[in-house]
Amino acid sequence: MLRGGACLLAILALPLLPAAHAAEAVTVQLRWQHQFSYAGYYAAQAKGYYRDAGLEVTLREAQPGQDPLQFVLDGGAQYGVGNAALLRRRAAGAPVVLLASVFQHSPTVLALRLDEAGRRRPWPGARVALGPDSEELRVYLQQAQVPLAQLTIVPGRRGTDDLLAGRVDAMSSDLGATPYALERAGLRYEILQPRSAGIDFYGDNLYTTESELREHPARARALRDATLKGWRYALEHPNELVDLIRARYPERKPREELLWEAAQVTPLLEQHLIELGYSNPLRWQGIAERYAGAGLLPADFKLEGFLYHDAPATPTWHYALGVALALLAGAALWRLLRVSRALRGAEVRVGDAERIASFALEGAGEGSWDWQPQRPALHLSPRYCEILGYAPGALRPANVEQWLQLVHPDDRARIAAEIGALDQPAVGRTPFTMEFRMACQDGSWTWVLARGMVLARDAAGRPLRMSGTLGDISDRSADELARMAAMLGALPGALLVAERAGRVRQANEAAEAVFAAEAGTLAGASMEVLIPDVMRDTPGRPRELFARPRMPGRVLTARRLDGSYFPAMVHLAPIQLAGQGLVVVSLRDMTQRSGPRKRCRPPPSATA
Repeated sequence: MLRGGACLLAILALPLLPAAHAAEAVTVQLRWQHQFSYAGYYAAQAKGYYRDAGLEVTLREAQPGQDPLQFVLDGGAQYGVGNAALLRRRAAGAPVVLLASVFQHSPTVLALRLDEAGRRRPWPGARVALGPDSEELRVYLQQAQVPLAQLTIVPGRRGTDDLLAGRVDAMSSDLGATPYALERAGLRYEILQPRSAGIDFYGDNLYTTESELREHPARARALRDATLKGWRYALEHPNELVDLIRARYPERKPREELLWEAAQVTPLLEQHLIELGYSNPLRWQGIAERYAGAGLLPADFKLEGFLYHDAPATPTWHYALGVALALLAGAALWRLLRVSRALRGAEVRVGDAERIASFALEGAGEGSWDWQPQRPALHLSPRYCEILGYAPGALRPANVEQWLQLVHPDDRARIAAEIGALDQPAVGRTPFTMEFRMACQDGSWTWVLARGMVLARDAAGRPLRMSGTLGDISDRSADELARMAAMLGALPGALLVAERAGRVRQANEAAEAVFAAEAGTLAGASMEVLIPDVMRDTPGRPRELFARPRMPGRVLTARRLDGSYFPAMVHLAPIQLAGQGLVVVSLRDMTQRSGPRKRCRPPPSATA
């Protein structure tokens, strides 16, 4: 009887037990179709980060002809991915709130069609296709003094068909997708990046609405944290995410294209320099001022309410602890005053020593720099400014992120990676050197040599302070390039010098004859078109020239500019020239050796 009563009580108590917490269903509206640009969201789904946060997340593709942000505002989704154009929508009354700036740099670029001689069409009368939310390109064109009134601006469409067919002369594009398609099509083109002109907008951002944030603050915080955790995983495992995207959405992009996109997208997040998702209010205000200068925003626009601030309630014990700390601080104040007097004298002596060292460097023609990453603070000496054509004190990047915008786009990723490597404690105080190109005030580029050393690190081994010098080596680099050009011209065999990405930098007359090219037309051509099989796939990186020291020659199929194919014995050798990693390509036409009756067929990739 007692046993039966106990069972009955247990059954009656079941409704009083807490039910398992059901996951909250939310939708994230993407800017476009599934691609590597959303890898962090896929990782958060696949690795269970959303589920661990109590969320069941649906990732919704953008539909052609539909405004993704309006879909969020209408309640179709609680969260979305948008670019810096969110500012304009906020100014127009849309209650959007930025949760995280995921892409520290925008992938938006302008792709230009070039003629057979590699020349742009003059801007007046040019047909330019601008897609939605590409206002930063209008800002860029206005700053470049392009006569917008003389352009024929048409609505942009996804894909490159209009540019390939010649229906437009330029189009707004995505750095992660368009160059790949144009390279594969063999079109001569040029990419204009607003960043190269100092217009550095944020890229893809996670946002929500004021009502969602007001009614579900914990949910918004959980989704933000899980998304950023997913991005950290995606950046550490790009190949795994490429395979995941291919498995989930096989109809979208081939693996090779996703790997290429991953290599382009990863540097835009600047994870090694900036906390993932960080939104700098001053930088956003600067973007708003850019818009206002172009007449796209009111001049008095303020950011209030636009940027997300996670401010949890302060526990009571925090206040008690604050009182105790205040008492301790008061007791220690008298001692700090005494110590500060001694430090003041030491600072004067250190300042004198630094000025003497600076005078010595300036007298030698080199500028000096000092960087404190964790403050952050970056100081450039007067001579440093003069090397780049600026008046002393006129060049004042607020941080290394802004400084990197002065580095040539072709060198920027390499330099950013080398700077990121200095975070490793194992580097210690080992001196480092870097050669690269920097933008001068007049718009030209000059080769410089930077030397430096990490002077101090914190307890975790992260750099606290770095210092070094900057010297102008443009004459030396020009001499190296001139010697290489003279050497190529003097040798009888067909020789080309190409970038690792496959674009030809220099070619001698013998190479021009082999490829049936007019004088000077091989420079700028792609090895993907000339000799496709010399390009290789490297996981997590774009296709690059396959080259290593002492690699034996191979007979490959080459393509002349007139469209005919021929067998060629090809040798590739990597070199360092003017601070750049290049590849020397030598080849010999094997048509005669292969016999008069054999006809060379194009490789499968050339006919696909």
